[in-house]
Amino acid sequence: MGRGRSPPPTDPPHEEGRRSRSPRRKGTDETDEQADAAEGDLARMASDEELGFLLCATAAAAREAIEAGEAQIEFGGLSAAPEERARCLDLVCGSLADSESHIAGLSWASCGLESADVKRLAGALRTGSGSRVLNFGVSKNPGIEAAVWKDLFEALSENATWLDFADNGLTDAEVAPLIGLLSGREELEKLYLDGNKISDVSALAEALPQSGIQQLDLGDNAIDDAGLGKLVDALPRSVLLILVLGSNPISGAGAELLLESIARTSLDAIYLDNTGADDRCLAALGKALKGSSLSELHLDSTKITDVGARALIPHLADSELSYFDISGNEIGIETTNELEAAIAHNASGEGDEEEVQEEEAAEGAEARNWIQTPIPQRCVPCPPRPFSSEAPPAAEGAAEGGAEASSSVWGNVKGKGKGQA
Repeated sequence: MGRGRSPPPTDPPHEEGRRSRSPRRKGTDETDEQADAAEGDLARMASDEELGFLLCATAAAAREAIEAGEAQIEFGGLSAAPEERARCLDLVCGSLADSESHIAGLSWASCGLESADVKRLAGALRTGSGSRVLNFGVSKNPGIEAAVWKDLFEALSENATWLDFADNGLTDAEVAPLIGLLSGREELEKLYLDGNKISDVSALAEALPQSGIQQLDLGDNAIDDAGLGKLVDALPRSVLLILVLGSNPISGAGAELLLESIARTSLDAIYLDNTGADDRCLAALGKALKGSSLSELHLDSTKITDVGARALIPHLADSELSYFDISGNEIGIETTNELEAAIAHNASGEGDEEEVQEEEAAEGAEARNWIQTPIPQRCVPCPPRPFSSEAPPAAEGAAEGGAEASSSVWGNVKGKGKGQA
Protein backbone atom coordinates (compact mmCIF):
# COMPACT_ATOMS: atom_id res chain seq x y z
CA MET A 1 0.00 0.00 0.00
CA GLY A 2 1.31 3.40 -0.89
CA ARG A 3 1.71 5.89 1.92
CA GLY A 4 1.75 9.62 1.67
CA ARG A 5 0.14 12.71 3.05
CA SER A 6 -3.22 14.10 2.19
CA PRO A 7 -4.50 17.54 3.12
CA PRO A 8 -6.28 18.13 6.42
CA PRO A 9 -10.06 17.92 6.30
CA THR A 10 -12.22 20.95 5.70
CA ASP A 11 -15.21 19.55 7.59
CA PRO A 12 -15.22 18.64 11.28
CA PRO A 13 -14.87 14.92 11.95
CA HIS A 14 -17.70 12.77 13.25
CA GLU A 15 -20.52 14.82 11.81
CA GLU A 16 -22.87 11.95 12.58
CA GLY A 17 -21.67 11.67 16.17
CA ARG A 18 -20.55 8.13 15.61
CA ARG A 19 -17.99 6.41 17.74
CA SER A 20 -16.37 3.77 15.70
CA ARG A 21 -14.00 4.40 12.93
CA SER A 22 -12.99 1.59 10.61
CA PRO A 23 -10.38 1.87 7.88
CA ARG A 24 -12.97 1.85 5.12
CA ARG A 25 -11.66 3.79 2.14
CA LYS A 26 -13.56 6.35 0.20
CA GLY A 27 -13.33 6.81 -3.53
CA THR A 28 -10.89 9.07 -5.25
CA ASP A 29 -13.46 11.25 -6.98
CA GLU A 30 -16.80 12.77 -6.08
CA THR A 31 -18.85 10.03 -7.72
CA ASP A 32 -16.93 7.26 -5.99
CA GLU A 33 -17.23 9.02 -2.65
CA GLN A 34 -20.99 9.35 -3.01
CA ALA A 35 -21.33 5.70 -3.99
CA ASP A 36 -19.09 4.59 -1.14
CA ALA A 37 -21.10 6.66 1.33
CA ALA A 38 -24.33 5.03 0.16
CA GLU A 39 -22.85 1.54 0.29
CA GLY A 40 -21.34 2.12 3.71
CA ASP A 41 -24.70 3.23 5.07
CA LEU A 42 -26.22 -0.09 4.00
CA ALA A 43 -23.39 -2.51 4.70
CA ARG A 44 -22.46 -4.01 8.04
CA MET A 45 -21.05 -7.51 7.74
CA ALA A 46 -20.49 -6.97 4.02
CA SER A 47 -17.88 -4.40 5.02
CA ASP A 48 -15.56 -7.31 5.80
CA GLU A 49 -14.61 -8.52 2.34
CA GLU A 50 -12.24 -11.10 3.76
CA LEU A 51 -15.12 -12.92 5.41
CA GLY A 52 -16.94 -13.11 2.10
CA PHE A 53 -20.30 -11.44 2.68
CA LEU A 54 -22.15 -10.28 -0.41
CA LEU A 55 -24.42 -7.24 -0.17
CA CYS A 56 -27.80 -7.79 -1.88
CA ALA A 57 -30.73 -5.40 -2.28
CA THR A 58 -33.14 -7.85 -3.90
CA ALA A 59 -34.25 -11.44 -3.49
CA ALA A 60 -33.33 -12.12 -7.12
CA ALA A 61 -29.75 -11.03 -6.51
CA ALA A 62 -29.54 -13.11 -3.35
CA ARG A 63 -30.98 -16.18 -5.07
CA GLU A 64 -28.49 -15.85 -7.89
CA ALA A 65 -25.65 -15.51 -5.39
CA ILE A 66 -26.76 -18.55 -3.39
CA GLU A 67 -27.10 -20.65 -6.53
CA ALA A 68 -23.58 -19.55 -7.49
CA GLY A 69 -22.29 -20.91 -4.21
CA GLU A 70 -22.16 -17.77 -2.07
CA ALA A 71 -22.51 -18.68 1.60
CA GLN A 72 -22.65 -15.25 3.27
CA ILE A 73 -25.49 -12.91 2.33
CA GLU A 74 -26.29 -9.46 3.66
CA PHE A 75 -29.55 -7.71 2.82
CA GLY A 76 -29.40 -3.93 2.98
CA GLY A 77 -31.69 -0.97 2.53
CA LEU A 78 -35.05 -2.72 2.43
CA SER A 79 -36.81 -0.41 4.90
CA ALA A 80 -38.84 1.28 2.17
CA ALA A 81 -39.45 -1.89 0.15
CA PRO A 82 -41.81 -4.15 2.13
CA GLU A 83 -42.67 -6.39 -0.82
CA GLU A 84 -39.01 -6.98 -1.64
CA ARG A 85 -38.25 -7.56 2.02
CA ALA A 86 -40.97 -10.22 2.13
CA ARG A 87 -39.45 -11.95 -0.91
CA CYS A 88 -36.04 -11.93 0.77
CA LEU A 89 -37.51 -13.43 3.93
CA ASP A 90 -39.23 -16.14 1.92
CA LEU A 91 -35.94 -16.96 0.19
CA VAL A 92 -33.97 -17.15 3.43
CA CYS A 93 -36.51 -19.16 5.38
CA GLY A 94 -36.99 -21.54 2.48
CA SER A 95 -33.24 -22.01 2.09
CA LEU A 96 -32.68 -22.68 5.79
CA ALA A 97 -35.47 -25.25 5.82
CA ASP A 98 -33.29 -27.31 3.49
CA SER A 99 -30.86 -29.35 5.59
CA GLU A 100 -28.42 -29.28 2.68
CA SER A 101 -28.27 -25.48 2.47
CA HIS A 102 -24.74 -24.07 2.47
CA ILE A 103 -25.69 -20.66 3.93
CA ALA A 104 -23.27 -19.84 6.75
CA GLY A 105 -23.85 -16.12 7.22
CA LEU A 106 -26.90 -13.84 7.19
CA SER A 107 -27.17 -10.15 7.93
CA TRP A 108 -30.07 -7.70 7.74
CA ALA A 109 -28.99 -4.03 7.79
CA SER A 110 -31.47 -1.16 7.55
CA CYS A 111 -34.17 -3.54 6.36
CA GLY A 112 -37.09 -2.33 8.46
CA LEU A 113 -37.86 -5.80 9.81
CA GLU A 114 -40.97 -6.01 11.96
CA SER A 115 -41.35 -8.17 15.05
CA ALA A 116 -43.18 -10.83 13.06
CA ASP A 117 -40.30 -10.93 10.55
CA VAL A 118 -37.69 -11.39 13.25
CA LYS A 119 -39.75 -14.07 14.93
CA ARG A 120 -39.94 -15.86 11.59
CA LEU A 121 -36.15 -15.66 11.26
CA ALA A 122 -35.75 -17.11 14.74
CA GLY A 123 -37.93 -20.04 13.72
CA ALA A 124 -35.89 -20.59 10.56
CA LEU A 125 -32.65 -20.68 12.55
CA ARG A 126 -34.06 -23.57 14.59
CA THR A 127 -34.85 -25.75 11.59
CA GLY A 128 -33.02 -27.50 8.78
CA SER A 129 -29.57 -25.93 8.32
CA GLY A 130 -30.21 -22.96 10.60
CA SER A 131 -27.73 -24.15 13.20
CA ARG A 132 -24.96 -23.84 10.61
CA VAL A 133 -25.43 -20.06 10.29
CA LEU A 134 -22.35 -18.96 12.20
CA ASN A 135 -22.33 -15.26 11.32
CA PHE A 136 -25.61 -13.48 11.96
CA GLY A 137 -26.81 -9.94 12.38
CA VAL A 138 -29.85 -7.68 12.50
CA SER A 139 -28.72 -4.06 12.63
CA LYS A 140 -30.11 -0.56 12.17
CA ASN A 141 -33.51 -2.02 12.97
CA PRO A 142 -35.13 -0.48 16.08
CA GLY A 143 -38.70 -1.13 17.17
CA ILE A 144 -38.61 -4.90 17.69
CA GLU A 145 -40.44 -6.26 20.74
CA ALA A 146 -38.24 -7.37 23.64
CA ALA A 147 -39.73 -10.88 23.68
CA VAL A 148 -38.93 -11.28 19.99
CA TRP A 149 -35.32 -10.24 20.51
CA LYS A 150 -35.09 -12.85 23.26
CA ASP A 151 -36.51 -15.50 20.95
CA LEU A 152 -33.97 -14.61 18.26
CA PHE A 153 -31.02 -14.62 20.65
CA GLU A 154 -31.97 -18.07 21.93
CA ALA A 155 -32.19 -19.38 18.35
CA LEU A 156 -28.59 -18.43 17.48
CA SER A 157 -26.10 -21.20 16.82
CA GLU A 158 -24.03 -22.22 19.81
CA ASN A 159 -21.03 -22.15 17.47
CA ALA A 160 -21.61 -18.61 16.18
CA THR A 161 -18.42 -16.73 15.37
CA TRP A 162 -19.77 -13.22 14.65
CA LEU A 163 -22.91 -11.53 15.98
CA ASP A 164 -23.98 -8.01 14.99
CA PHE A 165 -26.92 -6.32 16.72
CA ALA A 166 -25.84 -2.73 16.32
CA ASP A 167 -27.96 0.42 16.02
CA ASN A 168 -31.13 -1.23 17.27
CA GLY A 169 -31.67 0.97 20.32
CA LEU A 170 -31.44 -2.08 22.58
CA THR A 171 -31.79 -1.36 26.31
CA ASP A 172 -29.99 -3.23 29.09
CA ALA A 173 -33.07 -5.38 29.63
CA GLU A 174 -33.46 -6.17 25.95
CA VAL A 175 -29.84 -7.20 25.44
CA ALA A 176 -29.65 -9.17 28.72
CA PRO A 177 -30.83 -12.49 27.16
CA LEU A 178 -27.97 -12.31 24.64
CA ILE A 179 -25.37 -11.46 27.29
CA GLY A 180 -26.62 -14.36 29.37
CA LEU A 181 -25.76 -16.75 26.54
CA LEU A 182 -22.15 -15.60 26.03
CA SER A 183 -20.37 -17.67 28.69
CA GLY A 184 -18.89 -20.82 27.19
CA ARG A 185 -19.07 -19.55 23.60
CA GLU A 186 -15.43 -20.19 22.76
CA GLU A 187 -16.07 -19.90 19.00
CA LEU A 188 -17.54 -16.40 19.21
CA GLU A 189 -14.88 -13.94 18.03
CA LYS A 190 -16.81 -10.76 17.15
CA LEU A 191 -19.65 -9.13 19.04
CA TYR A 192 -20.98 -5.78 17.78
CA LEU A 193 -23.43 -3.97 20.06
CA ASP A 194 -22.68 -0.39 19.07
CA GLY A 195 -25.41 2.20 18.68
CA ASN A 196 -27.70 0.91 21.42
CA LYS A 197 -28.72 2.13 24.88
CA ILE A 198 -26.47 -0.09 26.97
CA SER A 199 -25.26 1.30 30.30
CA ASP A 200 -24.95 -1.73 32.59
CA VAL A 201 -22.09 -3.99 31.46
CA SER A 202 -21.77 -6.00 34.69
CA ALA A 203 -23.00 -9.25 33.16
CA LEU A 204 -20.97 -8.69 30.01
CA ALA A 205 -17.81 -8.16 32.07
CA GLU A 206 -18.44 -11.44 33.85
CA ALA A 207 -19.03 -13.30 30.59
CA LEU A 208 -16.02 -11.97 28.66
CA PRO A 209 -13.40 -14.22 30.31
CA GLN A 210 -15.64 -17.23 29.66
CA SER A 211 -15.92 -16.54 25.92
CA GLY A 212 -13.69 -16.37 22.86
CA ILE A 213 -14.61 -12.77 22.03
CA GLN A 214 -11.67 -10.94 20.45
CA GLN A 215 -13.49 -7.94 18.96
CA LEU A 216 -16.06 -6.08 21.05
CA ASP A 217 -17.82 -2.97 19.75
CA LEU A 218 -19.68 -1.05 22.46
CA GLY A 219 -19.38 2.35 20.85
CA ASP A 220 -22.20 4.89 20.92
CA ASN A 221 -23.93 3.57 24.02
CA ALA A 222 -24.38 4.96 27.56
CA ILE A 223 -21.42 3.32 29.30
CA ASP A 224 -19.85 5.54 31.97
CA ASP A 225 -16.74 5.30 34.13
CA ALA A 226 -18.33 2.79 36.50
CA GLY A 227 -19.19 0.47 33.65
CA LEU A 228 -15.77 0.88 32.09
CA GLY A 229 -14.20 -0.02 35.43
CA LYS A 230 -15.98 -3.38 35.39
CA LEU A 231 -14.70 -4.07 31.88
CA VAL A 232 -11.17 -3.11 32.90
CA ASP A 233 -11.30 -5.62 35.75
CA ALA A 234 -12.30 -8.38 33.33
CA LEU A 235 -9.85 -7.59 30.52
CA PRO A 236 -6.76 -9.36 31.96
CA ARG A 237 -8.74 -12.62 32.04
CA SER A 238 -10.13 -12.24 28.53
CA VAL A 239 -8.71 -12.76 25.04
CA LEU A 240 -10.01 -9.41 23.78
CA LEU A 241 -7.88 -7.76 21.08
CA ILE A 242 -10.07 -4.88 19.85
CA LEU A 243 -12.23 -2.77 22.15
CA VAL A 244 -14.44 0.01 20.77
CA LEU A 245 -15.80 2.47 23.35
CA GLY A 246 -16.03 5.74 21.44
CA SER A 247 -18.97 8.11 21.95
CA ASN A 248 -19.75 6.89 25.44
CA PRO A 249 -19.96 9.22 28.48
CA ILE A 250 -16.47 8.26 29.64
CA SER A 251 -14.44 10.90 31.46
CA GLY A 252 -10.71 11.49 31.48
CA ALA A 253 -10.46 9.50 34.71
CA GLY A 254 -12.25 6.53 33.16
CA ALA A 255 -10.12 6.56 30.04
CA GLU A 256 -7.01 6.84 32.21
CA LEU A 257 -8.05 3.73 34.14
CA LEU A 258 -8.29 1.77 30.90
CA LEU A 259 -5.03 2.99 29.38
CA GLU A 260 -2.96 2.41 32.49
CA SER A 261 -4.13 -1.22 32.49
CA ILE A 262 -3.13 -2.14 28.93
CA ALA A 263 0.07 -3.95 29.90
CA ARG A 264 -2.05 -6.48 31.80
CA THR A 265 -4.28 -7.18 28.80
CA SER A 266 -4.05 -8.63 25.30
CA LEU A 267 -5.51 -5.49 23.72
CA ASP A 268 -4.14 -4.58 20.32
CA ALA A 269 -6.53 -1.72 19.42
CA ILE A 270 -8.60 0.71 21.50
CA TYR A 271 -11.17 3.24 20.33
CA LEU A 272 -11.85 6.10 22.76
CA ASP A 273 -12.82 8.75 20.22
CA ASN A 274 -15.46 11.29 21.23
CA THR A 275 -14.90 10.73 24.95
CA GLY A 276 -13.42 12.83 27.74
CA ALA A 277 -9.92 11.37 27.30
CA ASP A 278 -7.35 14.05 28.13
CA ASP A 279 -3.67 14.61 28.81
CA ARG A 280 -3.83 12.55 32.00
CA CYS A 281 -4.67 9.59 29.77
CA LEU A 282 -1.62 10.24 27.62
CA ALA A 283 0.56 10.31 30.74
CA ALA A 284 -0.89 6.96 31.86
CA LEU A 285 -0.45 5.60 28.36
CA GLY A 286 3.22 6.59 28.31
CA LYS A 287 3.89 4.60 31.47
CA ALA A 288 2.02 1.50 30.27
CA LEU A 289 3.06 1.28 26.61
CA LYS A 290 6.37 -0.51 27.08
CA GLY A 291 4.85 -3.68 28.47
CA SER A 292 1.78 -3.74 26.26
CA SER A 293 0.89 -5.10 22.83
CA LEU A 294 -1.15 -2.02 21.85
CA SER A 295 -0.54 -1.12 18.21
CA GLU A 296 -3.60 1.03 17.40
CA LEU A 297 -5.19 3.85 19.40
CA HIS A 298 -8.02 6.23 18.53
CA LEU A 299 -8.21 9.43 20.58
CA ASP A 300 -9.77 11.62 17.93
CA SER A 301 -12.18 14.35 19.00
CA THR A 302 -11.25 14.13 22.67
CA LYS A 303 -9.60 16.60 25.07
CA ILE A 304 -5.94 15.82 24.50
CA THR A 305 -3.67 18.79 23.82
CA ASP A 306 -0.34 19.54 22.23
CA VAL A 307 1.31 19.46 25.66
CA GLY A 308 0.14 15.94 26.42
CA ALA A 309 0.92 14.65 22.94
CA ARG A 310 4.45 16.04 23.06
CA ALA A 311 5.07 14.45 26.46
CA LEU A 312 4.08 11.07 25.01
CA ILE A 313 6.65 11.09 22.21
CA PRO A 314 9.65 9.81 24.26
CA HIS A 315 7.65 6.74 25.28
CA LEU A 316 6.76 5.64 21.75
CA ALA A 317 10.17 4.15 21.00
CA ASP A 318 9.57 1.44 23.61
CA SER A 319 6.14 0.52 22.27
CA GLU A 320 4.42 -1.33 19.45
CA LEU A 321 2.11 1.59 18.67
CA SER A 322 1.98 1.91 14.89
CA TYR A 323 -1.29 3.80 14.37
CA PHE A 324 -2.43 6.79 16.42
CA ASP A 325 -5.48 8.89 15.53
CA ILE A 326 -5.37 12.37 17.10
CA SER A 327 -7.73 14.14 14.70
CA GLY A 328 -10.17 16.72 15.99
CA ASN A 329 -7.78 17.93 18.70
CA GLU A 330 -5.62 21.05 19.04
CA ILE A 331 -2.34 19.38 18.16
CA GLY A 332 0.31 21.56 16.47
CA ILE A 333 1.86 20.54 13.17
CA GLU A 334 5.33 20.29 14.72
CA THR A 335 4.13 17.85 17.37
CA THR A 336 2.16 15.96 14.74
CA ASN A 337 5.28 15.57 12.62
CA GLU A 338 7.30 14.29 15.58
CA LEU A 339 4.57 11.80 16.45
CA GLU A 340 4.51 10.73 12.83
CA ALA A 341 8.25 10.08 12.83
CA ALA A 342 8.02 8.01 16.01
CA ILE A 343 5.09 6.00 14.70
CA ALA A 344 6.96 5.39 11.44
CA HIS A 345 9.88 3.94 13.37
CA ASN A 346 7.60 1.51 15.20
CA ALA A 347 5.73 0.57 12.04
CA SER A 348 8.86 -0.18 10.08
CA GLY A 349 10.50 -2.19 12.83
CA GLU A 350 13.88 -1.63 14.45
CA GLY A 351 16.84 -2.20 12.19
CA ASP A 352 14.69 -2.16 9.06
CA GLU A 353 15.65 1.27 7.78
CA GLU A 354 17.40 -0.05 4.69
CA GLU A 355 14.46 -2.29 3.85
CA VAL A 356 12.04 0.59 4.37
CA GLN A 357 14.08 2.83 2.08
CA GLU A 358 14.06 0.18 -0.63
CA GLU A 359 10.31 -0.25 -0.28
CA GLU A 360 9.74 3.50 -0.50
CA ALA A 361 11.91 3.74 -3.59
CA ALA A 362 9.89 0.98 -5.21
CA GLU A 363 6.70 2.84 -4.40
CA GLY A 364 7.92 6.10 -5.85
CA ALA A 365 9.57 7.41 -2.70
CA GLU A 366 6.25 8.27 -1.12
CA ALA A 367 6.20 9.49 2.46
CA ARG A 368 6.28 6.76 5.03
CA ASN A 369 3.10 7.90 6.74
CA TRP A 370 0.18 10.13 6.03
CA ILE A 371 -1.87 12.69 7.84
CA GLN A 372 -5.33 11.84 6.65
CA THR A 373 -8.93 12.82 7.06
CA PRO A 374 -10.48 10.16 9.28
CA ILE A 375 -13.21 8.03 7.70
CA PRO A 376 -16.24 6.74 9.64
CA GLN A 377 -15.27 3.26 10.59
CA ARG A 378 -15.70 0.08 12.50
CA CYS A 379 -13.21 -2.65 13.14
CA VAL A 380 -13.36 -4.13 9.68
CA PRO A 381 -10.83 -3.40 6.94
CA CYS A 382 -12.56 -3.70 3.58
CA PRO A 383 -15.39 -2.17 1.53
CA PRO A 384 -18.48 -4.27 0.79
CA ARG A 385 -18.62 -6.49 -2.25
CA PRO A 386 -19.41 -6.16 -5.12
CA PHE A 387 -18.31 -2.57 -4.89
CA SER A 388 -14.69 -1.43 -4.83
CA SER A 389 -12.80 1.64 -3.71
CA GLU A 390 -9.26 2.89 -3.98
CA ALA A 391 -6.77 4.30 -1.56
CA PRO A 392 -6.73 8.09 -1.24
CA PRO A 393 -4.09 9.72 -3.44
CA ALA A 394 -1.01 11.11 -1.78
CA ALA A 395 -0.76 14.87 -1.58
CA GLU A 396 2.47 16.76 -1.90
CA GLY A 397 2.52 17.78 1.71
CA ALA A 398 0.56 18.60 4.81
CA ALA A 399 -0.44 22.08 5.88
CA GLU A 400 2.47 24.13 7.11
CA GLY A 401 2.60 26.01 10.39
CA GLY A 402 -0.05 26.75 12.98
CA ALA A 403 -2.17 24.37 14.99
CA GLU A 404 -3.57 21.40 13.15
CA ALA A 405 -7.14 21.09 14.37
CA SER A 406 -7.73 17.73 12.76
CA SER A 407 -4.96 15.30 11.88
CA SER A 408 -4.29 11.59 12.16
CA VAL A 409 -0.93 9.95 12.54
CA TRP A 410 -0.82 6.85 10.36
CA GLY A 411 2.07 4.43 10.59
CA ASN A 412 3.12 1.85 8.07
CA VAL A 413 1.39 -1.22 9.45
CA LYS A 414 1.96 -3.47 6.49
CA GLY A 415 1.69 -7.06 7.56
CA LYS A 416 -0.22 -6.27 10.75
CA GLY A 417 -3.58 -5.45 9.25
CA LYS A 418 -3.84 -2.22 11.19
CA GLY A 419 -3.93 1.41 10.17
CA GLN A 420 -5.17 0.82 6.65
CA ALA A 421 -7.20 3.60 5.15
